[in-house]
Amino acid sequence: MKASMVMLCLMLGVALAAGPTDTPVTNDIVNDVNPAAAGRMPCGSFTTTDDPPDTAWTKTVTMTYTVGVTPVQDTLMWVSAGQTELRIYIYNIGDPARPLVDSFPETGGPSGWGIRDMAWKASTNEVFAGYDNQSFHVYDATTHIPNHTYTVSGYSGTVRGFAYDPAQDSCLTCNFTTLPMTKFSIAGANGHQVKAAADMISSYGIAWSPLQNCFWVGQAGAAGASPIYKMDQNYAWVDSFNPVGWDLAGGCEMWRDTCLLVVEQGTPDIVWCFSFAPVGVEESSKIQVGSSHMAYPTLARDLVHINYSLSKAARVNLGIYDASGALVRTLVDGAVGPGSRTATWNRTDDSGRRVASGTYAYRLSVDGKSVSGKTVVLP
Repeated sequence: MKASMVMLCLMLGVALAAGPTDTPVTNDIVNDVNPAAAGRMPCGSFTTTDDPPDTAWTKTVTMTYTVGVTPVQDTLMWVSAGQTELRIYIYNIGDPARPLVDSFPETGGPSGWGIRDMAWKASTNEVFAGYDNQSFHVYDATTHIPNHTYTVSGYSGTVRGFAYDPAQDSCLTCNFTTLPMTKFSIAGANGHQVKAAADMISSYGIAWSPLQNCFWVGQAGAAGASPIYKMDQNYAWVDSFNPVGWDLAGGCEMWRDTCLLVVEQGTPDIVWCFSFAPVGVEESSKIQVGSSHMAYPTLARDLVHINYSLSKAARVNLGIYDASGALVRTLVDGAVGPGSRTATWNRTDDSGRRVASGTYAYRLSVDGKSVSGKTVVLP
C-alpha cells in the first residue's frame, strides 16, 4: 500500500447547543446477533477490483459488548458498548498508543445493546448515534449531551448501521436482513428504502467514503467468514475483503478520508484501522504528512488548503484537476526549500474564473514523484 499522501486541511465552523441532562436507564441482557436470521452469510464472491487495504493499526478495547465506532475531531475515537456497560468510551487515536481518555453513559433512551453504529458530522461537531425503536441521538461532541433525539420515518426497527453523507447532508441505516437499507434526513424525516432487506446480507455497520464514492459495510454473520463489503453509489455490491484473523463486524466509519475504522466483535473486541491508498499515488520519501494540521472532511465552498513538508529542497509542482483529468489551476511550479508549506486554492482556474461545484483532484509532484488526492467543492 502506498503510504505517503497529502491531506487537505479544511477549516469548518463548530456550532454547540445545550441538551437535556443525563437520565438513568435500565438494561436487559439480550442476544444482539441472531445466527438463524436469513442471509447471515457472505452474499457471494467478487473478483477483487481494488487492492485489499493495509491494516494500519489495531486497538484492543477492554469492553465486553463493543458495538459502534466513529472518529471525532480528527484525533478522537468514540467506541460504544452495551449490555452491562452502556457507555461510550473515548480514545486518543492521534497518539500512537491510542489511550483511553474519557467515557460517558448512554442516556435518554438506549438500553440492552445500547448505541449501535455512529457517525460524526464535522460541520456542526455532532455525533449521530443509532439505537432501538427506530431512534437516534444527535450528541454534542464536546459536551457529550444529546442535543436532539429523532425517529426515522418509514422505518420500524433498530437503527443499527449509521452512515452520514456530508455532500447531501443525509443519513443511512440498516439492520441485518431484517430491514431495508434506508436513507433519511438528519432529523429522521423522509425515510425511504434504497436497498431491499433481502439483499443486505448480515449488515451491521455502514460507512460512506466521499473520496472513494462508495459505502463500506461490515457484516456480523458467521465468525471468520464475514467479509467487509464495498457498495457503490448506486447501492450495488462490487467488492469485498476478509482480513486475516478477522471474526465479525460491528459498526464502522471512515477516518481522515483514507482509513476505515471497524469494530471486530470477538474475544477480545478490537477496533481495526484499514488504510486505502489514494488513486494514482506514487511513493516519495521526500513528502511527509503534517498530521497536526489535518482536518476532516475534504469538503469546501471557498478555500482549500494543501499542507506538505519537504525534507530537503526540491522542484515542486502542485496542480488542481477536474473530473475529466484536465488541469484547472497550477498552484506551485518551481524550486521550493525544505520545511512545511501550505498552498491555498481559492476555487478559481488559471484564468481567474470560479469553478463549478463537483469533485476535483490535486497532484503534488516532488522531483518527479507524486502524491494525489481529491476534494469535493460544494455549491
